[in-house]
Amino acid sequence: HGGSPGNVAAGAAQLGLSCGLIGSVGADDIGRSYLGDIEARKIENLMRVLDGPSGVCWVVVTPDGERTMAVDLGVSPRFEIPEEAFARYRAFHCSGYEMVSNPDATRRAIQAAKKHGLLFSFDIADAQMVKLMREEILLAANQADIVFANEHEARELSGREPEDALHALALPGRTVVVKLGARGSILWSAGVRFAI
Repeated sequence: HGGSPGNVAAGAAQLGLSCGLIGSVGADDIGRSYLGDIEARKIENLMRVLDGPSGVCWVVVTPDGERTMAVDLGVSPRFEIPEEAFARYRAFHCSGYEMVSNPDATRRAIQAAKKHGLLFSFDIADAQMVKLMREEILLAANQADIVFANEHEARELSGREPEDALHALALPGRTVVVKLGARGSILWSAGVRFAI
C-alpha cells in the first residue's frame, strides 16, 4: 500500500517509531487490505471507513524508470482531522495530493500540527498537482520544516532547474530534498548542501 503519507508511516514504523495514519477507505476489499496492512505494521489507525470505493492509483513505469500515475480517488478525499491525536506525536507529514483532494481539512491539519509544535514535513507529490493547485501547494510548502520534491516537481514549483530549485525552496530553517531518480538526491539543511 502506498501514498507518500502511508510510505512515511510504514518507514517510521519499520524503524520502531510510533506513528499513525489519517485517511479514508471504502468498506471494500481494498479498504480492508489497507487497514490490515496498517494493523500489521503497528501503525495507529486514524482512518475512516466509508460507504463507497477505496481510492486506487495505477502506476505505469516505462523501461527508463519514469512513472505515470492514474488515480481514482474514491472516498479518500473525505478524511477528517483527529486533532486530539496530534498531541501524541512529534511530526506531521502530508503531500500535495491532500492539498488537492481536501484542501480545507489539510489546512486544518497543518494548523493543528503547528499549534501542537510538531515538525511539519511536506512532499510535493506530483508536478501535475502543482499545475492544478499551485497556490495551495506553495502555501503548504512555505509552512513546512522539510520539503520533498522530485526534479519535475521542483522545476514546476520554482520554475528552475533542480540545483537552483533547491536553493529557491531553501527558506531559513527549512530542509529541502530534491530527488533526482537514479542520480540520487540533493539536500539543503542548515545552510549546507549535501549530495546523496
